[in-house]
Amino acid sequence: MMKQVMPLMKTLTFNVICSLMLSIEQGTDRDILVKFFEDTIRGILSVPLNLPFTRFNRSLKANAKVKSIIMDLIKEERAALKQNGTSPNQDLITCLLSWSGFWLKIHPSMELVFMIYIYIYKYINAEQKEIAKSRTYGEPVTWEDLMKMKYTWRVTTETLRITPPVLFL
Repeated sequence: MMKQVMPLMKTLTFNVICSLMLSIEQGTDRDILVKFFEDTIRGILSVPLNLPFTRFNRSLKANAKVKSIIMDLIKEERAALKQNGTSPNQDLITCLLSWSGFWLKIHPSMELVFMIYIYIYKYINAEQKEIAKSRTYGEPVTWEDLMKMKYTWRVTTETLRITPPVLFL
């Protein structure tokens, strides 16, 4: 049963991300992105040997194509926002791009990364400040405090999932 559920969950997750974050609806664009993304994922825990016939090499090429597709999408969204032809609440990228000023000075390839980091930092910082308000200076954090750090926990587990501390786990 698990072999049937996992592919469906992966597909559902990818479809939600494409729809909500990137506004890529089902079709050939999404199918191409899925193929490149799957090739990228296959190479994450492969032997880092960059030769033409290795999985790692295919992963690097697919990763470059995924980045290129997303960067083209960001450029299109930015142009549409400048022409006021799209709603700033259309998807996550347009929402983040609509925060003008600061983003214009960042290199386009790093723009989305910075926007997401700032978004995540905002929530983690608020969560940590809330815990700090209930503690006196020097008082250690309790297990109950750790249980209140839902967003921090999610970011930590996702970071450990993407870059495990032990290779091949």
